[in-house]
Amino acid sequence: MDGRAQAAYNREAFEEWSTIMAGGVITAQIVARAEARRQSVSSDDYVKIGQWMDEQLRSYNVWVVLMPQGEYRTPPPQKYYRKMSYHAIQGIERNPNWPLVFFNNKQKLFVDVRTPRGKELFDGIFNGKT
Repeated sequence: MDGRAQAAYNREAFEEWSTIMAGGVITAQIVARAEARRQSVSSDDYVKIGQWMDEQLRSYNVWVVLMPQGEYRTPPPQKYYRKMSYHAIQGIERNPNWPLVFFNNKQKLFVDVRTPRGKELFDGIFNGKT
């Protein structure tokens, strides 16, 4: 965060959001276990990460998540165990409450379909209103 952002934003809020988008302690623990076994993170582990992400986002009334490509792109092997945001996004992608509603080569957009706005945006894909 540069000086302008530090002046404009509450640092505690920035740190909390950074923790959430890195998948929190649960993601760090899961990735550390996978690294110790020299294995990839399992699908079941990603489901757990996705559940944690869902709980955190809902607790802050977040209904839409826009992620830049740099956060979810598959990291090179030497960075696989260090790129926590990649694993957090893998978790969101496996949570049925957060479907992907838009993507291109620069970003992905997820919505919480349990909220009125998220459901409206998601349904709009199929009825032509989005």
